[in-house]
Amino acid sequence: MNDQKRQKMIDGFKRQAHNRESHVVWRVNGHAFFIDGSSDAVCVGCDVRVSGWSPSSAHPREVAEKASRALPPCTEPWDLQKRLREIDKKYARTGQSGEEGGKVTLESVNAKLDRIIQHLRI
Repeated sequence: MNDQKRQKMIDGFKRQAHNRESHVVWRVNGHAFFIDGSSDAVCVGCDVRVSGWSPSSAHPREVAEKASRALPPCTEPWDLQKRLREIDKKYARTGQSGEEGGKVTLESVNAKLDRIIQHLRI
């Protein structure tokens, strides 16, 4: 993959991460909630749903906020800066592709093997 395509892909993932962050309405116990199309609230990190439905005429956001306080801590807390670092790390050049004549080092081989293992989910 050439540098221009790689950078375009990185920029797209970063734009998605910033977009997710901009939709966060409130945070509780590490959860970062946004209101989806229905009256439910969804955590950006772990995708847990909290219903905003109520038989009374209360606003769905208020109901969902109260319900979210009872949840245990988030298993995958959403942090924009952490996500941006993960994107940079995942798509960083390892110096092994040969496109720019990178040297093959033990670190570059280990990084390549780590990515293969991560991709295959071994």
